[in-house]
Amino acid sequence: MKTLANTTRGYWCAALGGIIWGFSGVAGQFLLSVYDASPFWLTGVRMTCAGIVFFILSLRQIRSLGIVVRHPKELITVFIYGIFGLMLNQLSYFFSISYSNAGTATVLQTLCVVMKAPISVQSGGSLRHLSFYRRSSYSYARTYNGTCFVAASLNLGSSRCRQLHRLHPFIY
Repeated sequence: MKTLANTTRGYWCAALGGIIWGFSGVAGQFLLSVYDASPFWLTGVRMTCAGIVFFILSLRQIRSLGIVVRHPKELITVFIYGIFGLMLNQLSYFFSISYSNAGTATVLQTLCVVMKAPISVQSGGSLRHLSFYRRSSYSYARTYNGTCFVAASLNLGSSRCRQLHRLHPFIY
């Protein structure tokens, strides 16, 4: 019975996370366009607020928090992940919103997750997976270009498309 309760709780948390993520993108687009907020400022405020909420929620598990604090190697790993994993992800997301809109930025961010599959297949070292990697990369490039095409109002020569290309220069 506990497994069913955990599964239901997981569904609700995933749904709530998606709703909050969507609201955050729309709110970010509003702040970027109406109030001329900087993506750097939005990222800093968002990560600071998330850190405070995370710390408050982690106080319930104070023993687990103490383990991380007592081991400097773990603390360094968390810090590096925070800077290179979370902060740069959020910063590129808000820059994408500032150059296009929240929907396009969300699609571009989701494409990065899709790109992990062929990279992890290739990291296995087997040459038989190389054709899968090439096909996946081709599909990824076509999807990315199609997203930019739609974001630029069907004009690949527009300045909006060039701005998106500066954020994601690996395709074209």
